Amino acid sequence: MAWTAPKTFTSSTVLTASDLNQQIRDNLKQCAAANFTPLGNYFVSTDPNQLAMRQYKKATSLASSQTTSTSYTDLPDGLGPSITIETGTEALVIYGCQLENDTAGFSAFMSITVSGNTSIAADTNVNSIRWMNNAGYAVQVSQFWYVDTLNAGENTFTAKYAVGGNTGTFSRRRMVVIPY
Repeated sequence: MAWTAPKTFTSSTVLTASDLNQQIRDNLKQCAAANFTPLGNYFVSTDPNQLAMRQYKKATSLASSQTTSTSYTDLPDGLGPSITIETGTEALVIYGCQLENDTAGFSAFMSITVSGNTSIAADTNVNSIRWMNNAGYAVQVSQFWYVDTLNAGENTFTAKYAVGGNTGTFSRRRMVVIPY
């Protein structure tokens, strides 16, 4: 049920049960306070006079995993992280990991793909973390990605990994998605 613009009553208007139900009860049910139930939820405006409840999600994989792939791929442990969540057309994605390459002068990369109602590929130039280091030197890195090109509905955000060459090691992988 949607919000109904309130009537303008005059002194000669007869107030009916239907008027009260629509103008007061039903409109109050559309207020954020009437819709807050689970802890941690928040509301976003989806259209004029329309609210949608959202909830952030987080995923973590502390395990260490390696790849030698020079194109973005899943790690062998299959632990992503990956988050499937209901979004509007925008979301803030916060992600990071500890990454290293076993050979000096070569990079290790983490990026995010989006699938479901939206298709966005991992991209070194748009939404990635890159670390070039001395051999065997690991660093914990994180990044914020504000994506405003989503199709509303269920979207899956998945971490992907690549190297510039040789072997990359990735651990302490984390992701939070805050949909709007």
